[in-house]
Amino acid sequence: MNIIKMKNKKILIIGGGSIGKRHIKNLQSLGYNNIFCLKRKYDFKFEEKYKVTVINSYNDAMKFNFN
Repeated sequence: MNIIKMKNKKILIIGGGSIGKRHIKNLQSLGYNNIFCLKRKYDFKFEEKYKVTVINSYNDAMKFNFN
């Protein structure tokens, strides 16, 4: 598979705790930039700091067809 296509896939991280943050940072360091995070509450500061899109509902997350 083309490495550029892989880097554009939509990735969902479930939870924004310490492990979720570590996964986000690791994926970004590998060049992935289309990262979403499922959290209980919407958190604008988290979105800005980690450069992800926060989703706060499982049903909403399933509309994105994550890879």
